[in-house]
Amino acid sequence: MAIAGGQVVGDGQFHITGHFIDDAEYAVREVGFYLADGTLFAVWSHPQNVLFYQTPIAQIVQGFDLLLSAAPVDAITINTTGDLTLFYAGEFLDMLVAQTQQLSAQIQANHRQIQFNNRLLQLGV
Repeated sequence: MAIAGGQVVGDGQFHITGHFIDDAEYAVREVGFYLADGTLFAVWSHPQNVLFYQTPIAQIVQGFDLLLSAAPVDAITINTTGDLTLFYAGEFLDMLVAQTQQLSAQIQANHRQIQFNNRLLQLGV
C-alpha cells in the first residue's frame, strides 16, 4: 500500500489515505502500518467483517484514522505519494465527459419538446 495522503486532523489524530493496487483477488481483513525501519506500528482489523475487497481491475482508496494519544504530534511524519486526483485523473475525466454528453442530450430533448409544444399551441391543439 502506498500512502496517498495524510493530514493532522486534531491533537493526536491523523487521517491517512492508502492506495491499494494488486494483480491478485482477495478479501482484506487486516491492514498493518509500518514504520520506516519496517517495524509494525499499528494494525486495523476486524475478527469477522471484511474491510474491503482487492481485485486486479480495481484501485482501492481507503481512509484510516490513527489516534495516537501517547505520541507527540511533532514526532510523527507522514510520507505520501501525492494527491489522489493524480491517480484518478483519467477516471474523473471520463465521468465528466459522460455526464456532459448526457446533459447535452437532455437539453436537446427538452428543446425539441418545447418546440413541439409551441407548434401544438399555434395549431390550437
